[in-house]
Amino acid sequence: PTGGSWEIQNPVSEQFCRMVQSLIPGMLKNVKENFVDEDSMAFFEFGRTWDLFDAGGIERKKVSGIFFEKRSAVDFYDCKSKVEGMLRAAGFVNMKWNKGASENFPWCSKHEMATVIADGITLGYGGKISRDMITQLSVLPESDAFIFEFDLELVTGTKHKTRIFKQLSKFQGSSFDLSMIVPLKNTMEQVESVLASAGPLVMEVELIDRFQRKEWLDKTSMAFRVVIGHPERTLVKDEIEEARMRAIKAVEAMGCELRS
Repeated sequence: PTGGSWEIQNPVSEQFCRMVQSLIPGMLKNVKENFVDEDSMAFFEFGRTWDLFDAGGIERKKVSGIFFEKRSAVDFYDCKSKVEGMLRAAGFVNMKWNKGASENFPWCSKHEMATVIADGITLGYGGKISRDMITQLSVLPESDAFIFEFDLELVTGTKHKTRIFKQLSKFQGSSFDLSMIVPLKNTMEQVESVLASAGPLVMEVELIDRFQRKEWLDKTSMAFRVVIGHPERTLVKDEIEEARMRAIKAVEAMGCELRS
Protein backbone atom coordinates (compact mmCIF):
# COMPACT_ATOMS: atom_id res chain seq x y z
CA PRO A 1 0.00 0.00 0.00
CA THR A 2 1.01 3.61 -0.51
CA GLY A 3 1.00 4.37 3.22
CA GLY A 4 0.78 2.66 6.60
CA SER A 5 -2.43 1.82 8.41
CA TRP A 6 -4.01 3.28 11.54
CA GLU A 7 -3.88 0.98 14.58
CA ILE A 8 -6.96 0.94 16.82
CA GLN A 9 -6.16 1.36 20.52
CA ASN A 10 -9.12 -0.66 21.83
CA PRO A 11 -10.15 -3.11 19.09
CA VAL A 12 -13.16 -5.36 19.59
CA SER A 13 -10.97 -8.29 18.51
CA GLU A 14 -7.46 -8.99 17.20
CA GLN A 15 -8.91 -9.40 13.71
CA PHE A 16 -10.14 -5.80 13.71
CA CYS A 17 -7.13 -3.95 15.10
CA ARG A 18 -6.43 -1.65 12.10
CA MET A 19 -8.38 0.88 10.06
CA VAL A 20 -9.01 -0.25 6.48
CA GLN A 21 -6.99 1.22 3.61
CA SER A 22 -9.26 -0.23 0.93
CA LEU A 23 -12.79 -1.55 0.47
CA ILE A 24 -11.61 -4.40 -1.77
CA PRO A 25 -10.98 -6.92 1.07
CA GLY A 26 -14.67 -6.63 1.93
CA MET A 27 -15.55 -7.34 -1.71
CA LEU A 28 -13.30 -10.42 -1.70
CA LYS A 29 -14.83 -11.61 1.57
CA ASN A 30 -18.31 -11.38 0.03
CA VAL A 31 -17.15 -13.50 -2.92
CA LYS A 32 -15.59 -16.12 -0.65
CA GLU A 33 -18.76 -16.42 1.45
CA ASN A 34 -21.21 -16.62 -1.47
CA PHE A 35 -19.45 -18.26 -4.43
CA VAL A 36 -20.84 -21.74 -3.63
CA ASP A 37 -24.40 -20.59 -4.41
CA GLU A 38 -23.78 -18.37 -7.45
CA ASP A 39 -21.75 -18.71 -10.66
CA SER A 40 -21.76 -14.97 -11.41
CA MET A 41 -21.72 -12.20 -8.81
CA ALA A 42 -21.21 -8.46 -8.55
CA PHE A 43 -20.82 -6.41 -5.37
CA PHE A 44 -20.51 -2.65 -4.87
CA GLU A 45 -19.73 -0.58 -1.79
CA PHE A 46 -19.42 3.02 -0.64
CA GLY A 47 -17.27 3.57 2.44
CA ARG A 48 -14.36 5.28 4.17
CA THR A 49 -10.69 4.29 4.19
CA TRP A 50 -7.73 5.59 6.19
CA ASP A 51 -4.06 5.91 5.19
CA LEU A 52 -1.21 6.81 7.54
CA PHE A 53 1.76 8.82 6.27
CA ASP A 54 4.74 10.50 7.96
CA ALA A 55 2.96 13.84 7.66
CA GLY A 56 -0.26 12.50 9.17
CA GLY A 57 -3.33 10.49 8.27
CA ILE A 58 -5.83 10.86 5.45
CA GLU A 59 -9.45 9.76 5.51
CA ARG A 60 -11.02 9.17 2.10
CA LYS A 61 -14.44 8.22 0.82
CA LYS A 62 -14.22 5.41 -1.74
CA VAL A 63 -16.48 3.51 -4.10
CA SER A 64 -15.48 0.01 -5.11
CA GLY A 65 -16.87 -2.97 -6.95
CA ILE A 66 -16.12 -6.50 -8.05
CA PHE A 67 -17.36 -8.67 -10.95
CA PHE A 68 -16.83 -12.38 -10.27
CA GLU A 69 -17.16 -15.49 -12.46
CA LYS A 70 -16.86 -18.89 -10.79
CA ARG A 71 -16.37 -21.13 -13.83
CA SER A 72 -14.84 -18.88 -16.48
CA ALA A 73 -12.56 -15.91 -17.01
CA VAL A 74 -14.01 -12.41 -16.77
CA ASP A 75 -13.52 -10.30 -19.87
CA PHE A 76 -11.39 -7.25 -19.05
CA TYR A 77 -12.95 -5.11 -21.77
CA ASP A 78 -16.51 -6.08 -20.89
CA CYS A 79 -15.96 -5.06 -17.27
CA LYS A 80 -14.11 -1.94 -18.38
CA SER A 81 -17.14 -0.98 -20.47
CA LYS A 82 -19.45 -1.41 -17.45
CA VAL A 83 -17.23 0.79 -15.29
CA GLU A 84 -17.04 3.45 -18.00
CA GLY A 85 -20.83 3.39 -18.26
CA MET A 86 -21.04 4.22 -14.54
CA LEU A 87 -18.55 7.06 -14.96
CA ARG A 88 -20.49 8.46 -17.93
CA ALA A 89 -23.62 8.43 -15.80
CA ALA A 90 -21.66 10.54 -13.29
CA GLY A 91 -20.89 13.07 -16.02
CA PHE A 92 -17.43 12.04 -17.25
CA VAL A 93 -16.78 11.93 -20.99
CA ASN A 94 -13.19 10.92 -21.82
CA MET A 95 -11.76 7.86 -20.08
CA LYS A 96 -8.17 6.55 -20.19
CA TRP A 97 -6.83 3.34 -18.68
CA ASN A 98 -3.07 3.53 -18.21
CA LYS A 99 -1.42 0.15 -17.71
CA GLY A 100 -0.21 -0.34 -14.16
CA ALA A 101 -1.96 0.78 -10.98
CA SER A 102 -0.66 3.53 -8.73
CA GLU A 103 -1.71 1.43 -5.74
CA ASN A 104 0.39 -1.56 -4.72
CA PHE A 105 -2.13 -3.80 -3.02
CA PRO A 106 -1.48 -7.57 -2.98
CA TRP A 107 -4.70 -8.39 -4.85
CA CYS A 108 -3.72 -6.37 -7.93
CA SER A 109 -2.61 -8.28 -11.01
CA LYS A 110 0.67 -6.83 -12.27
CA HIS A 111 -0.26 -7.32 -15.92
CA GLU A 112 -4.01 -6.63 -15.98
CA MET A 113 -4.43 -3.64 -13.68
CA ALA A 114 -4.71 -0.01 -14.80
CA THR A 115 -4.88 3.49 -13.39
CA VAL A 116 -8.21 5.03 -14.43
CA ILE A 117 -8.18 8.65 -15.60
CA ALA A 118 -11.43 10.42 -16.48
CA ASP A 119 -11.44 13.90 -18.04
CA GLY A 120 -7.83 14.29 -16.89
CA ILE A 121 -8.58 13.33 -13.26
CA THR A 122 -6.99 10.21 -11.74
CA LEU A 123 -9.91 8.50 -10.00
CA GLY A 124 -8.30 5.24 -8.90
CA TYR A 125 -7.60 1.85 -10.40
CA GLY A 126 -9.33 -1.12 -12.01
CA GLY A 127 -8.51 -4.52 -13.46
CA LYS A 128 -8.24 -8.21 -12.70
CA ILE A 129 -7.15 -9.60 -9.35
CA SER A 130 -4.02 -11.74 -9.18
CA ARG A 131 -4.07 -15.52 -9.55
CA ASP A 132 -2.45 -15.79 -6.10
CA MET A 133 -5.48 -14.02 -4.64
CA ILE A 134 -7.84 -16.41 -6.47
CA THR A 135 -5.98 -19.28 -4.77
CA GLN A 136 -6.21 -17.61 -1.34
CA LEU A 137 -9.97 -17.17 -1.74
CA SER A 138 -10.35 -20.98 -2.01
CA VAL A 139 -12.68 -20.67 -4.99
CA LEU A 140 -12.35 -22.78 -8.16
CA PRO A 141 -9.01 -22.71 -10.05
CA GLU A 142 -10.81 -21.36 -13.15
CA SER A 143 -12.56 -18.57 -11.21
CA ASP A 144 -11.76 -14.97 -12.09
CA ALA A 145 -12.62 -11.47 -10.88
CA PHE A 146 -12.39 -7.83 -11.94
CA ILE A 147 -12.22 -5.05 -9.34
CA PHE A 148 -12.21 -1.27 -9.26
CA GLU A 149 -11.78 1.34 -6.54
CA PHE A 150 -12.21 5.09 -6.98
CA ASP A 151 -12.06 8.21 -4.84
CA LEU A 152 -15.77 8.89 -4.32
CA GLU A 153 -15.35 12.63 -3.75
CA LEU A 154 -13.59 12.94 -7.12
CA VAL A 155 -16.33 10.93 -8.83
CA THR A 156 -19.24 12.87 -7.34
CA GLY A 157 -17.63 16.26 -6.69
CA THR A 158 -16.09 16.99 -10.08
CA LYS A 159 -17.78 19.81 -11.98
CA HIS A 160 -18.45 18.84 -15.59
CA LYS A 161 -18.96 20.94 -18.66
CA THR A 162 -22.57 21.57 -19.61
CA ARG A 163 -23.63 19.01 -22.18
CA ILE A 164 -24.98 20.37 -25.44
CA PHE A 165 -27.91 18.48 -26.89
CA LYS A 166 -27.29 17.02 -30.33
CA GLN A 167 -30.26 16.73 -32.64
CA LEU A 168 -31.24 13.11 -33.16
CA SER A 169 -31.40 12.10 -36.78
CA LYS A 170 -34.80 11.19 -38.20
CA PHE A 171 -33.04 9.05 -40.78
CA GLN A 172 -31.92 5.49 -40.22
CA GLY A 173 -28.17 5.04 -39.98
CA SER A 174 -26.03 2.18 -41.19
CA SER A 175 -23.24 0.11 -39.68
CA PHE A 176 -20.42 -2.21 -40.66
CA ASP A 177 -18.11 -4.50 -38.70
CA LEU A 178 -14.34 -4.55 -39.01
CA SER A 179 -12.33 -7.50 -37.68
CA MET A 180 -8.58 -6.96 -37.56
CA ILE A 181 -5.26 -8.17 -36.23
CA VAL A 182 -3.83 -5.43 -34.00
CA PRO A 183 -0.22 -5.06 -32.79
CA LEU A 184 -0.09 -5.20 -28.98
CA LYS A 185 1.61 -1.80 -28.95
CA ASN A 186 -1.78 -0.35 -29.96
CA THR A 187 -4.42 -0.23 -27.22
CA MET A 188 -8.13 -0.76 -27.78
CA GLU A 189 -8.71 2.92 -26.96
CA GLN A 190 -6.26 4.00 -29.68
CA VAL A 191 -7.94 1.87 -32.35
CA GLU A 192 -11.38 3.04 -31.23
CA SER A 193 -10.26 6.68 -31.36
CA VAL A 194 -8.83 6.28 -34.87
CA LEU A 195 -12.08 4.73 -36.11
CA ALA A 196 -14.17 7.45 -34.44
CA SER A 197 -12.12 10.07 -36.30
CA ALA A 198 -12.29 8.31 -39.67
CA GLY A 199 -14.78 10.70 -41.23
CA PRO A 200 -17.71 13.03 -40.49
CA LEU A 201 -20.31 10.27 -40.91
CA VAL A 202 -19.02 8.15 -37.99
CA MET A 203 -21.50 8.34 -35.10
CA GLU A 204 -20.43 5.51 -32.80
CA VAL A 205 -17.70 2.88 -32.47
CA GLU A 206 -18.13 -0.21 -30.29
CA LEU A 207 -15.78 -3.11 -29.52
CA ILE A 208 -17.77 -6.31 -30.16
CA ASP A 209 -15.10 -9.03 -29.91
CA ARG A 210 -11.52 -9.54 -28.78
CA PHE A 211 -9.37 -12.65 -28.47
CA GLN A 212 -5.75 -13.75 -28.59
CA ARG A 213 -4.01 -16.97 -29.55
CA LYS A 214 -0.80 -18.34 -28.05
CA GLU A 215 0.99 -18.22 -31.40
CA TRP A 216 0.29 -14.49 -31.68
CA LEU A 217 3.20 -13.28 -29.57
CA ASP A 218 2.84 -9.57 -30.32
CA LYS A 219 -0.67 -9.30 -31.79
CA THR A 220 -4.30 -9.64 -30.81
CA SER A 221 -7.63 -9.80 -32.66
CA MET A 222 -10.26 -7.10 -32.26
CA ALA A 223 -13.60 -6.54 -33.96
CA PHE A 224 -15.43 -3.20 -33.97
CA ARG A 225 -18.90 -2.12 -35.07
CA VAL A 226 -18.87 1.30 -36.73
CA VAL A 227 -22.21 3.14 -36.89
CA ILE A 228 -22.49 5.87 -39.52
CA GLY A 229 -25.25 8.28 -40.47
CA HIS A 230 -26.27 11.78 -41.52
CA PRO A 231 -28.64 14.07 -39.55
CA GLU A 232 -30.51 15.33 -42.63
CA ARG A 233 -30.77 12.42 -45.05
CA THR A 234 -30.39 8.69 -45.62
CA LEU A 235 -26.96 7.53 -46.75
CA VAL A 236 -26.56 6.05 -50.21
CA LYS A 237 -24.56 2.93 -50.99
CA ASP A 238 -21.50 4.81 -52.28
CA GLU A 239 -21.29 6.90 -49.09
CA ILE A 240 -21.44 3.81 -46.92
CA GLU A 241 -18.66 2.13 -48.90
CA GLU A 242 -16.54 5.29 -48.83
CA ALA A 243 -16.92 5.53 -45.04
CA ARG A 244 -15.94 1.88 -44.70
CA MET A 245 -12.82 2.33 -46.85
CA ARG A 246 -11.79 5.42 -44.86
CA ALA A 247 -12.07 3.41 -41.64
CA ILE A 248 -10.02 0.56 -43.10
CA LYS A 249 -7.27 2.90 -44.30
CA ALA A 250 -7.19 4.62 -40.91
CA VAL A 251 -6.52 1.40 -38.96
CA GLU A 252 -4.11 0.06 -41.58
CA ALA A 253 -2.07 3.25 -41.17
CA MET A 254 -1.47 2.30 -37.53
CA GLY A 255 -0.30 -1.23 -38.42
CA CYS A 256 -3.54 -3.20 -38.18
CA GLU A 257 -4.35 -6.00 -40.64
CA LEU A 258 -7.95 -6.54 -41.76
CA ARG A 259 -9.23 -10.10 -41.26
CA SER A 260 -11.27 -11.64 -44.05
